Amino acid sequence: SILQSPRMWKKTDILARCPICQKSEFYISLSDNHPFQCVRKKHCGFQGNIYTLLRHLGIEDQYTIKETVERSQMLPNALETIEKQSLDIDLEEVKLPMGFKRIYDDLYLNNRNFAKEDYNNYVIGISNLDRKLLNYIIFVIYQDFKPIAYIGRYKGTKEQVDKLRLPRYKNSDSDFSKILGNYDDIEKGVTETIILVEGLFDAHNVTKLLGLKSNSSTKCCYTFKCHVSDEQLYRLQLKEVKKILLLYDGDVLSKIKETAINLSKHFEVQIGLIDVVDKEGKLKDPGDLSLEELTKVLENTYSPMSLYTKKVHLLNL
Repeated sequence: SILQSPRMWKKTDILARCPICQKSEFYISLSDNHPFQCVRKKHCGFQGNIYTLLRHLGIEDQYTIKETVERSQMLPNALETIEKQSLDIDLEEVKLPMGFKRIYDDLYLNNRNFAKEDYNNYVIGISNLDRKLLNYIIFVIYQDFKPIAYIGRYKGTKEQVDKLRLPRYKNSDSDFSKILGNYDDIEKGVTETIILVEGLFDAHNVTKLLGLKSNSSTKCCYTFKCHVSDEQLYRLQLKEVKKILLLYDGDVLSKIKETAINLSKHFEVQIGLIDVVDKEGKLKDPGDLSLEELTKVLENTYSPMSLYTKKVHLLNL
C-alpha cells in the first residue's frame, strides 16, 4: 500500500499518516488526480497530487506514466476495503435513568477519597424512580464531550452485595469496548503519556494521588477491563499519545502481558506491576493504593519483555 494506516474520512477523503512528518493529519482526496495535503501547515504542509506522492515514495521510476495513472485509480477502488477496515468509534448519546438527579455530596464516595471539587469533575447522581437502581450511585460517562454511557455502583459493602445477591455494577447497555474513560482529558499533541487502569475508581485514585488534573503531559484513562480494544487503541492514536503505562490489577498477569505486547506495536509501553496486598492478603487494586504504595510501583516498572522474563521466573519458583 502507498498509504500508511489509511482510514476513510467523510466518504470523500482518506485520512492517513503523513509520509513526511508521520502525523495522522494527512488527507488525500478520492477525486481525480487525488490531491492531498498535510494540514499541519506550520510544521509540515506537504501537499500535491498522486504524482507528487509517488515521486516522493520513489515509485516514479518503476512505472510508465500510463501505468502510474492506472495505479492512481486504485485509491477510489480501495475505498470499500478501507471502509470495512475502518472502526466505528462514534456512540449515540445515552438516555439517563428515569428520575436521575445530580448530587454533590455522598457518604459512600467521601469514604472513597472523593472531595467537594470531585463532584464538579464528574457528573454523579442517583435515581429514586428507577427501582433497579435504588442504592446505586450513578456516574455519567462522557466521550467527545457528550454523555454516551453510565455506570451504577452499589453503595453497600461486599457482604451486603453477597447477602442480597445484587450485582455490584448496573450499567447502561452501551458498547463499553468503544469507550475510553477520561478520554476528553487528553490534549492532542500535548499529552504524551497515558496511564491505563481498569475502572473509574482506579483512575480517580491515581489521578488524585499524582495530581494529574493539573498535569497536561500525563493523564489516567480507564478501559473497563484488562484489555485495550481496537477502538480504544485508535482513539489513543488520534490524540498522538506516545507512551503507555499499564497499571492493571496484579492478579491478571497473563492478560497484562498480552495487552502490553499488542500496545508495544504502536506505543512505548511500560507496566506497573502491583504486588501490594491488603489486610486479607489479596492484591490491591490501583483504586486502593496509597501514595507511597503507588510511588513504589511506578519506580519499578517493566517493559513487555522484562515482564515476560519475570513471569517465567515466577513460574519456575
